[in-house]
Amino acid sequence: TAMALTSCSNKVDLNGEWKIISVGSEKVTETEAPPTLSFDTATGRFHGYTGVNIVNGDYVQEGRRLTLNGLGVTMMAGPEEDMALERKILDTYTQVHTTRLSDDGELHLLNADKDTVMTLARR
Repeated sequence: TAMALTSCSNKVDLNGEWKIISVGSEKVTETEAPPTLSFDTATGRFHGYTGVNIVNGDYVQEGRRLTLNGLGVTMMAGPEEDMALERKILDTYTQVHTTRLSDDGELHLLNADKDTVMTLARR
């Protein structure tokens, strides 16, 4: 239907905090504190937590297109499994190309091939 087509091109409201629930096909298991990604639409900045370190940067959103830039990361060490998850999260940030909001309200970050590389849920 035309309604579905127009809703696909609508800009997803990213503003606020999201909990990272999966990276690629891998569900995120609980770290000391859950990995998150927050967007501030007023400033064009994002802020995240990988389960070990804090991440900051700028983002550009044009329709469904999303680009994360200027990734700054604190350099704390953590348990090996948390560090492995952090590496996956940081690698994923460089692949983000577009966004899609599912019917259940989950935010899917997609790569250039339209594969979901990260799934988030509002906190």
